[in-house]
Amino acid sequence: TLRYFGGLVLVSQFSRDPQDFFEFQVAVGLIETLLFAGKARRQMPAPHRMSGLDWALLKPILPFAASLSLSAVLWIVLTQLDKVLLSSLLPLDQYGYFSLVALIAAGLMMLTNPLVQTLLPRLTVLMAEGRRDEMHALFLAANRLVCTCLFPLAALIALQAEPLIFAWTGDQAAARWSSPVLGWY
Repeated sequence: TLRYFGGLVLVSQFSRDPQDFFEFQVAVGLIETLLFAGKARRQMPAPHRMSGLDWALLKPILPFAASLSLSAVLWIVLTQLDKVLLSSLLPLDQYGYFSLVALIAAGLMMLTNPLVQTLLPRLTVLMAEGRRDEMHALFLAANRLVCTCLFPLAALIALQAEPLIFAWTGDQAAARWSSPVLGWY
């Protein structure tokens, strides 16, 4: 919260320099990380002499954990690569328009988060209990629900991008630039 509201106060009251804003963001992020790390450390039980990793327990799940880690790394790379490349290729105003498109697309993706957070524990239990058919059926039902709800919304946003972006931003140039890109993003 300090990162967002503090950044707003910094920009509106003290400095409009982007470097000051980003330095503030880094400082607050570092402070938050240190505070959370300290709190997590205090919550951990005291280590015992015999505590340690039990490789016999970890070995069966290592391939699964490694595949999840690889998926997470690939997701981060693939979702950030376009931003890294385009930030050096586009002028600042066009990169801002692109960021608007990315924000809209991310907003659509975030609509699935409540469903994912609700279903993931259930899917995990079903998988752990070996009830793969039930897990598969639940996954497919959730997938159909998401597709039924989000595809029409995504199509509406893609097909009516220019008037929607103009209504949201009041900026005709942003709406004109973003409209053809949003349909593909």
